[in-house]
Amino acid sequence: MKSNNSNLKYIQQLKSVAGNLNELRFNSEIDELSEKVTGDKFYLVMLGLFKRGKSSLINALLGDEVVPTGVIPLTAIITLIEFSSEKYAEIFFIDSESIKVGIDEVAKYVAEKENPKNIKKVKFVKIYHNSEILKSITIIDTPGVGSSLEHNTETTNEFIDKIDAALFVLSVDVPITKAEVEFLKKIKGRIPKVIFVMNKIDLFTKEQLADATDYNKGVLNEICDKQPLEFIEVSSRDALLGFQQNNLELQGKSNFSNLLQRIKLLAESEKTGIMNLAVMHRLLILTNELI
Repeated sequence: MKSNNSNLKYIQQLKSVAGNLNELRFNSEIDELSEKVTGDKFYLVMLGLFKRGKSSLINALLGDEVVPTGVIPLTAIITLIEFSSEKYAEIFFIDSESIKVGIDEVAKYVAEKENPKNIKKVKFVKIYHNSEILKSITIIDTPGVGSSLEHNTETTNEFIDKIDAALFVLSVDVPITKAEVEFLKKIKGRIPKVIFVMNKIDLFTKEQLADATDYNKGVLNEICDKQPLEFIEVSSRDALLGFQQNNLELQGKSNFSNLLQRIKLLAESEKTGIMNLAVMHRLLILTNELI
């Protein structure tokens, strides 16, 4: 609580200075940070390249098909998923207006096919869902980087400094690429906690999976300078089917319980320290920009 009060004090001082200098363009960023601290919102963000299974991983975490998935990239929209007893979505536009829609209508605003290059001027999307996991965290889906859509990569890069913790999603069928290595180098030191999740393990045999894990861990260890590496292998496909069908065998094969336990530990034991680091990092950036 004391740390939150200190952060709010700094945030208000920063807003006052920005106002005195007539730098009103900072207000939305500062207000967003203030709302995050006041609401104790812990941002767990999905990062990774296009087609690594970020959206399907979110759906498995929620136990429900909530976030649109597809064979072509989604457009440059950040999607926040928060807890509510009622399931619905809210679309926020650049002109500050917003509308409420059904969750099944979200694709109309975030899919490149239905909103090419964001011609509908969507600023961000909030999805509200009653999944238990959302009581302690806000899950955020970011556009996949490395696709042909440069605006997707730019949107994700701009969001990096607002992240508390990230799940960096890899895919078992694609050895870690140069693009992923370069992206990881770019975000290194800017996010308090990064957990690597290798998805789609249902595609490989145990022997193939062991080889893929060894290779990817080797590359990641070099990037992380031998710092402790958190690496979890899952199948979001098996997990979601297992939850929907109440199939314990599929749930076990998915290895999803390990990921859920790790997220629970983040939310219960590490949340305050991580959030303080992230908020102070963001305050420093805003202060330097203001200077």
